[in-house]
Amino acid sequence: MIIYKITNLINSKSYVGQTICSLENRWAQHNSKSSRCRAISNALRKYGKEKFTIEILVICNSLKELNEQESIFIKKFNTLAPNGYNLTSGGEGKTFSEESRSKISNAKKGKAYSEQFKKMRSESQTGKNHSDDTKKKMSDSAVGKLKTDSHRANISKSKTGISLSAEHRESIRMTLQKPIKCDQTAQVFDSASAAAKELKIGKSTIIKILKKRRPSFKGLSFSYC
Repeated sequence: MIIYKITNLINSKSYVGQTICSLENRWAQHNSKSSRCRAISNALRKYGKEKFTIEILVICNSLKELNEQESIFIKKFNTLAPNGYNLTSGGEGKTFSEESRSKISNAKKGKAYSEQFKKMRSESQTGKNHSDDTKKKMSDSAVGKLKTDSHRANISKSKTGISLSAEHRESIRMTLQKPIKCDQTAQVFDSASAAAKELKIGKSTIIKILKKRRPSFKGLSFSYC
């Protein structure tokens, strides 16, 4: 578990991050098109990875320490945007930078209806009040659509058996209780639930990875022991 720093040799801007993978793997992830660290990834593509250095700042012994140290070093090196490439303050209690908050706010502003649009929409509805004759026709058309006892019985029967059988529930329980390991760190957990709790990852996400429905999450993959 390490805290690392990536520095742009052209403008001296930096990015502080955390990973439980090797530094080499994390560097490769930043340079991939699927990277979710947008600011630093965009900079790497713009300037070229040869214009950056990456170094280990500290090695941590727990996820709690990892989160704490990330926040400390982001503040120490002043890497929060626009001064650096970090878009949040780091750690578990991440807060967005002023630049990020501004972009989010501006994106939302365009989604509100303009006064002109609301006026046009209101005018388009004018005159659409239903006449008494139309209302009666609508009412008459609804008569007879109440479900009969027979119809309700058929619906009830169609749902019978949808609840999980005892065997199925036991199968799910055993799956959740099997020991698993993190492929990147070789750390072993008593169960998917235990891994989810310690790594603060959704249990459903880990199960999807175990069942090969998803390749990984934040660079981590899991398998049964």
